[in-house]
Amino acid sequence: MAIYNGYTGAETCTQGPSTGARGAMAWFLAKYADDGGLNAGIYNCRPIRGSTCTTSLHGEGRAFDAAIRPYSAEYGTKLADLIRRHSAELGVQCVIWNRRIWSGYYDEWRTYTGVNPHVDHLHVELSWTAANRSVADTVALWEKVLGELVDDDTEVKPVGSTKPSAPVVRPSTGGGSVVDWLNARKRDSSYAARAKLAAQYGVKGYSGTAAQNTALLAKLKAGGPAATKPAGKTVAQMAAEVRAGKHGNGHDVRRKSLGISAAEYAKVRDAVNGKAAGKSVADMAAEVIQGKHGNGHTARQKSLGADNGTYAKVRAAVNKRA
Repeated sequence: MAIYNGYTGAETCTQGPSTGARGAMAWFLAKYADDGGLNAGIYNCRPIRGSTCTTSLHGEGRAFDAAIRPYSAEYGTKLADLIRRHSAELGVQCVIWNRRIWSGYYDEWRTYTGVNPHVDHLHVELSWTAANRSVADTVALWEKVLGELVDDDTEVKPVGSTKPSAPVVRPSTGGGSVVDWLNARKRDSSYAARAKLAAQYGVKGYSGTAAQNTALLAKLKAGGPAATKPAGKTVAQMAAEVRAGKHGNGHDVRRKSLGISAAEYAKVRDAVNGKAAGKSVADMAAEVIQGKHGNGHTARQKSLGADNGTYAKVRAAVNKRA
């Protein structure tokens, strides 16, 4: 028996209920259908009640609502606390029931003041590990951990019957999401804002998946976005744009506009000044004659990193020596 530590909030809606939530619901119905238990829903792409911007875990299919009939029935209270006490094994990170809430940030139950008092259903939220577990494996796990306990007639203390003098907040072991991270810093955590950040930080093809959000969070924590050369642009092309005045005046302004490292910008400067990597036209012509830059003008120009004007001078120098 162990209590789950940490919490990962929802980031964006997925395509439907997770297999883990479906499995947990299947187990609940098998145990409690005869007592009045019902499926009150799993997937629902919406914000949490009372908010317009924070996605509910129902939107990721990681939360399920187990309807309890009659309202506030004793079996709901017993099940809620059993899930909390065995939350680490089950991969449960939050339970709300009958005006009380427990989450992986706290050891004990607290008063719940949300819009819905949850007297008619048990709200359970899963970690991603638990959500990704197969239906069959989830049913087997819940039965293994809770099966005999829920069948036991031993009385369980009412949810929230004991109240600690002060909440015991436990440090997270790495939980949290990019949405939580941005919100904590009062930054826009909307999908549009995250997509823009993903482009800046090199997270390609961003669509809001868990893996992409994890990668984005790691990059945000690491610091500023890495400067990279714009896709598809050669040194010669960037040099031509600088000559055309497309990147302003001053080396710092130009480098930031190009979005490249200092080392890469040094090559661009050389190309703008009629040199490639510090080499004169004569040096480059000598290397071409020595066969160091392959065959064909396109291949040679690309290898030299020279613009059209500079390469024309290299060709003329080569032809004079031939």
